[in-house]
Amino acid sequence: MLLKKSPPCAADHRIAGLSDIHEHLLISPMSVWLDVARRAKLTDHYDLLEWIIGQPECDANIAQLVFYRANPARHLRNRTTMDPTAVHRDALCMTIIELAEEGHYQTAKVGLKWSELDQQRGDLIRALQDVPAQDRVFEVPDVLLMTHDLPETKMDPQWSPEVDTDIAELYADAGLIGAYTPKASLSSGPKPDSVLGDFVSMLRPPLPKTA
Repeated sequence: MLLKKSPPCAADHRIAGLSDIHEHLLISPMSVWLDVARRAKLTDHYDLLEWIIGQPECDANIAQLVFYRANPARHLRNRTTMDPTAVHRDALCMTIIELAEEGHYQTAKVGLKWSELDQQRGDLIRALQDVPAQDRVFEVPDVLLMTHDLPETKMDPQWSPEVDTDIAELYADAGLIGAYTPKASLSSGPKPDSVLGDFVSMLRPPLPKTA
């Protein structure tokens, strides 16, 4: 299931980790793409997010998730130029808009959490109402404003970094937010609770046998 990594030989371990994430996503269901899009940092993982939204199989709701994480409402209100302090956010907004205008993101099969993007979508709609068309930095295609009434997509445990330690290591190497780090297991000896139970049973008199 997980594409096993060869030992890293590149000087930049993070770049090697991101390359492995690309390969992992190519063999993963779209629920894994959604999980990675939620965990990724907009600046540190700009190349990863740009890769995700540029793939032909990228789901419309995943593209929307990345789009609204980049706070398009704020950029729309900037009437002169894109915010120079948020270059990666701006670039993600513009890239997703361009791809949507080219006909990408026509299929939505991945369900987001209930009301996950409602506030951000509402902010953008209000910005579109407030800012005259001639003053907008960009226009927003309808496909990025649509809501899709789908049940929330759950990730199969076999793909979860909280379950699979190999995937957890893969996420950690890529520096993804919330990457699960397995805790050190207890020694092979008896656990404290079982030791206490044995001690209590020694103090408790044996129950009489029944006929």
